[in-house]
Amino acid sequence: AVVSTQSTGSSGINAEYGILVICAIVLVIGALAVSALFCCHMYLVLNGLTTWEHVSHNKITYLKRWPEDSTPFNFGYCKNCFVFCCYCSTQNWEKYIKSLT
Repeated sequence: AVVSTQSTGSSGINAEYGILVICAIVLVIGALAVSALFCCHMYLVLNGLTTWEHVSHNKITYLKRWPEDSTPFNFGYCKNCFVFCCYCSTQNWEKYIKSLT
């Protein structure tokens, strides 16, 4: 088999670099979006919040008695990470709420 070693010319090289630049731009934009989403969710994990609790704090009945910057599920950064990553259990929330009053 004979392999062709013909040059594509300068226009072919420029087109290849153009495609690489466009791909790099798309990858950078995608990486920024994923990084922003990761940071937002790490904030929620560290503070023991769900997205719903973060966005609608004033509309949730069990959070109305708590200040805007506080929640009953925040146990500190380390314990929040542990609970999120390693701990799986159910809680009796009615009993928990009664213990607070």
